[in-house]
Amino acid sequence: MASLHTAALDVLAASFRDAPETALGFIDSSLGVAELPPGGPAGLVLEGDSEPDQPWSVRIGIPEGVRVVAHGHSAAFWADEQQLGEIHVENTAPARLATTAGPAGRQLELAGEAGSVRICLHLDSFLLRDRGIGRPGLSWLRHESGRSFNYLLDRPEGEQGGKLLVVFSAIGAEYDFTFNYRASLQQSRLPKAFIMDDFGRQGSYYWMDHGDDSIFRETQGLLTELIDHLGITPADVMFAGSSKGGTAALLHGVTLGVGRILVGAPQYRVGDYLFHAAPGILDFMTGGATEAHRDFLNDKAREILSNGHRHSAIRVAVGSADHHLASHVAPLLEDARAAGYDPDSLILPGLPHSEIGQVFKHLLSAEVADFEQGGAQEPLPYTLSRRPGAVELQCWPGDGETLAVHLFGRSGILEQRPHSGETGFTFQPPDDEGLVRARVFRRAVPGSAVRAFTTHWV
Repeated sequence: MASLHTAALDVLAASFRDAPETALGFIDSSLGVAELPPGGPAGLVLEGDSEPDQPWSVRIGIPEGVRVVAHGHSAAFWADEQQLGEIHVENTAPARLATTAGPAGRQLELAGEAGSVRICLHLDSFLLRDRGIGRPGLSWLRHESGRSFNYLLDRPEGEQGGKLLVVFSAIGAEYDFTFNYRASLQQSRLPKAFIMDDFGRQGSYYWMDHGDDSIFRETQGLLTELIDHLGITPADVMFAGSSKGGTAALLHGVTLGVGRILVGAPQYRVGDYLFHAAPGILDFMTGGATEAHRDFLNDKAREILSNGHRHSAIRVAVGSADHHLASHVAPLLEDARAAGYDPDSLILPGLPHSEIGQVFKHLLSAEVADFEQGGAQEPLPYTLSRRPGAVELQCWPGDGETLAVHLFGRSGILEQRPHSGETGFTFQPPDDEGLVRARVFRRAVPGSAVRAFTTHWV
C-alpha cells in the first residue's frame, strides 16, 4: 500500500516539475517551478505570465492507479484511499480545470485567459475538505463541459421522473464544497439534484469568474440536460436554496423558467453583500472588490431578474431580525413586482440570518411535499410528530399571523383549535386512532382572508 502511494507521489511531483516544458501561451521564460515557502504546506508552485490576449494551458500527468477529484479550480489526488496531493490554480482572469484522457494517458488540464498564473501543488497540509466526491458508490456524477460540475442525483428506486427538485448550496468555509438540506428531504420520492458550487475558494454563486459568466451558462446547460434526461419540462421543476443558494435558485430559476422557486434569505444585491462580508468572493467573481465591482454585480442580478420568465412562482422566506430583509428581500420583492412577477413572502418573527437554515429546512420539506402532490398551497415551516398518546405540531407562522388547527383522522375531524397566537399544539387522539394529519389555517389580521395547508400523515 505504502509503495503505491510513494511511487505515485514521486510521479506526480515529477510531472508537475516538467509541466513548463509543454505549457502553452506563456511569455518566454516567465513560467517556472519553485518549492513552496517554508512554514506552510510542503510542495511546489508554478508561476508565470501568459502572452497578452492569448489563452494559456498547463497539463499535469495523473499517475497510474490514482483517483482524481476535480473541482472548479482545485483537484485532489488519492491513492489507496489516502490523499497524496492537491492542486490549486489562481489566475487574474477566468480559468478552468478538467481531467482528460489521450495518447499521453490521463492528465489534469488547467487553462485560462490571459493573466498572471499561480498553480500550487500541496503534498501535505491539504485545504480541500473531503466530502466523498468522486468516491465509488456515493452517487456522485461529473458533468464535463466548458465548465465542469460535480453533482448528486438522488433518484429513488422505481421513480420514473415526473418532477425534479434542484437544491443550490450556501457559502461554506474556504475549500469546503458541500450541499445543503439533503438529510431533510430523505422522505421525499421526488428526484433531487444537489449541484456543487466549487469554483474558486468559496464558490461563485453558480455564476461568474472574473467577469466571465460561462459558469452561469454552463449551469443552465447542466440543468437543461437533467430536465431532458428525466423527460420533463421546466414547469415540472422546483429550485430551492437559502442565502447564497437562494440567490442562485432565484437567478437560475427565472432564467430557465421553472415552475416553482423557494428561497430563504437570499442575497439579491449580491455586490453589496460581498463588498462588506466576503470581498474575496467578489474579487473572484468580478476581478476586483471596489465599489464599481459591487455595483456591476448588483446591476447584473437586477438584469437577470428583469429578463426572466414571469410565470415562475417565487416564494421568499426571511427572518424579521435578519438584515437581509431590508437589504435584499425588500429590494427583490420591489423589483420583482415592478417587472411583472407575483412573489409571495413569509416574514418569520425574530429569526436572524444565522438561524434561517434551521427553519428553512422545514419549509422546504413542506413545499416539496406540496409540489410532489401537485398542490398550490403556501405551507408554513412545520414539524408533525407522534408519540404514545399524543400528536405534536410545531409551526413557524409569518409575522403577525394567527393560526387555527384541525386534527383529522381517516373518519374526519378529531379536534379543533381556534385562531390564536399559539405556534405549538399537542393533541391526544384516541389510542386506537390510525393515521392523523393537521389542517392549518393562517390569518394575518382579524377579518383578513384565511389561507390553509394540510400536513403529511403520521
